[in-house]
Amino acid sequence: MSRKFQVKAIPSAWLENNGRRLDCGPYMSGAVEAKELLKKHQTELLRDVTAGHNGGIFNGPRFPRIYVDDPEKGVPFLGSTDILDADLSFVSLLSKRQVEGNPALVLDEGWTLMTCSGTIGRMAYARSDMQGMAGSQHFMRVVPDAEKIKPGYLYAYLSSRFGVPIVVSGTYGAIIQHIEPHHIA
Repeated sequence: MSRKFQVKAIPSAWLENNGRRLDCGPYMSGAVEAKELLKKHQTELLRDVTAGHNGGIFNGPRFPRIYVDDPEKGVPFLGSTDILDADLSFVSLLSKRQVEGNPALVLDEGWTLMTCSGTIGRMAYARSDMQGMAGSQHFMRVVPDAEKIKPGYLYAYLSSRFGVPIVVSGTYGAIIQHIEPHHIA
């Protein structure tokens, strides 16, 4: 039986700067390397360039769902895999009454949508056709403060080779991986 090991040499300062964290995930993923490279540039904290509901980074609420078949009585409801689809005409419909009673479900154009359980860090830009749709708790919403950062620029950064490793490095959970808004703020 042949085993393949991954090996990476890192400066000892990285261990010191990361609370002496010895699990290999952040080092192998490139997250620590990305943070070190970014220290050489002027940067802002994500929480400082977001605005709106819950500081601009939040999960959808958990709630018992009531699905409907009639488009007149329903709102398209997106799950974590749906946010990556180009064609949203076949998504389930959530009761309009339920969505009206819980405005935190409603998506807006220009937000960055980010999966936060299971496969972490898959991202989508909330397009104009997603505006007004509802979304599950399985993806976070990152709401840019348009006075501080352009929505497309924020999405491009978060989904880049710098953003994704940093986002993924905050995951926790042994069986099903999770990430919470305060881990990326």
